[in-house]
Amino acid sequence: SDLNLIRQKTLPQLARQSGVDQNPKFREQLENFKKTGPSPDTLKAFGDGLYSRFYSERLRTQAPVSDREIQEYDKKHHQELLTQRAHMKGQAATMPLHQVIKMRVQSQKIYALISQAQSKIPIKIDDAKLKSLDLTNIH
Repeated sequence: SDLNLIRQKTLPQLARQSGVDQNPKFREQLENFKKTGPSPDTLKAFGDGLYSRFYSERLRTQAPVSDREIQEYDKKHHQELLTQRAHMKGQAATMPLHQVIKMRVQSQKIYALISQAQSKIPIKIDDAKLKSLDLTNIH
């Protein structure tokens, strides 16, 4: 899904800019992993995952969901929720409805926070590519 792609590509980048690596727990986990002698690729993958996890936790604390928001969402989407619930399997099927709603509302808020943060990422311009463009016929 789009969100998964954003998570893979964007979250580590946003997380690096957010300063989650200042967290002592973050540093400790990274240092412990480095001691296992990982290859550069494995270290990068681990680091990206660590950044994403710590950043996601921070976003969750920045996106609390009130009981009122849960009630309002339920009012608007009650039938749709019940229909979807009938098709759910495993853990999600046994989860209380208010918990499902809370996760949804929180996901929407987090998605908005990510979009907001993403809009502040400076766009990298490749100077060599830029210079190689033929701009002579643009008026």
